[in-house]
Amino acid sequence: MTVNCMYCGASVIVREAIQTAAVASVPNLLRLANTAALSGNYHEAYNYFTKVLEYDSHNSEAWAGKAEAAGWQSCPNGFRIPEMINYFSNAIEGASEEAKENVKSRATLSICKITTHYYKGMRTALSPAFADGTTWTTYLNKIGDLIKCIDQANNLLPESKDVLVLGNYLIDDNSRPIPYLLSGKRYARYLPANWQSFLDQRRSVYSEKLWVLDPSLRPATPVRSSGISDAYVYWLVIGGVVLVLFLVVLMIVAMSNNTERRSFSPNKVEQLPPEVHVKRYANTIDVEHEKIRIYPANIKLAKSSMLNEWFELEHTASCSNNGSTPKAVVMTLMHETPSKSGWHFPSATSTKLIEPNAGFTVTLKLQSGDAVFNKAHQLDLRKDSASDPTFYETFIADVSLDTLKKFGDQPGAVIYELPGAQLTLTPKQSATLYAFAHAALRCGRE
Repeated sequence: MTVNCMYCGASVIVREAIQTAAVASVPNLLRLANTAALSGNYHEAYNYFTKVLEYDSHNSEAWAGKAEAAGWQSCPNGFRIPEMINYFSNAIEGASEEAKENVKSRATLSICKITTHYYKGMRTALSPAFADGTTWTTYLNKIGDLIKCIDQANNLLPESKDVLVLGNYLIDDNSRPIPYLLSGKRYARYLPANWQSFLDQRRSVYSEKLWVLDPSLRPATPVRSSGISDAYVYWLVIGGVVLVLFLVVLMIVAMSNNTERRSFSPNKVEQLPPEVHVKRYANTIDVEHEKIRIYPANIKLAKSSMLNEWFELEHTASCSNNGSTPKAVVMTLMHETPSKSGWHFPSATSTKLIEPNAGFTVTLKLQSGDAVFNKAHQLDLRKDSASDPTFYETFIADVSLDTLKKFGDQPGAVIYELPGAQLTLTPKQSATLYAFAHAALRCGRE
């Protein structure tokens, strides 16, 4: 709409006409913004979405697009995940009642995907300098920032299981020795006790919320009865009879196994022992077993008395959600050497990581033959604090699928032979390792 100036007679465009033209340009700006986002030009997309919001501050699509554009611009030196979550909050608030659930689903998917992408890129960028105290502190602070974002996203999307699963993934991925490469050599760092305590507390919170949303995820607990009824006694007797029959069947199967060699199929369905866990995350599946503690009675050291030294062994197999075999299997062996005269490679003089010994060979003795880790694996020697008399060292090795398959060929004792040390697992520990191998080879699938 135009009017003529009463003084000069010129045509003047009134405000209503300007607003009408601006609103008419919103669809075109949204098309430009979405095209830029699809092309990966998130800076340009961010600017177009911002322009839309200048004309229509309640446009839910523009807020959601701006959220994603901001999130994808996150980098190790520019953390924009909180900004993304705030914009998604505006998108949900501005959506119609019919569209709210779709916007929430979009927010969940984008927050999980972009946060995971940022985390992996940040860790890859910083890990070569993990030996530097300043870089390590920076990494820890960034993990803390990510956990705060999980809390922020959970407050925005309290019914989203995926956000809570992502939180547990970030925590679990940093609750084990954190390996990194430096000049082609493999090292590991560990979370300080206060950080581990913080992450354990958040895991507990996220798990409790997950169990409320999906009670089937809660670990089973025994049910106790307050009294004994006739029906209870009846079923107890029936159960006893069934148990006896079951034991007889087990004895028959065991006798059969003694006369026929076991063959292993990675697709065989088995009941996992409680020490082996399958953890499912947004994009990956991890199979791991609880730490196996090897005590002095099962340790032979070539150079010294054992005192109260011990080893701890753990394995983790990582698979993609659509993978049929693990993409990586890592063995971690940690040794406590309070005497500082047992199995350790250089002499330690401080709390810092020291240059590790040259590579060495580890032989894994199995009944069907030996498997050899023949790469140049490394270890480091460390102590938790300057006053701590105990030193720890860690050996990390990549496990090949061929080595993993050898575990399934037969039961029997497992022996690790290292320079100057021989470790023998108990029958139960060996069985746990065999069960882990079976589950890992099929990526935890039944």
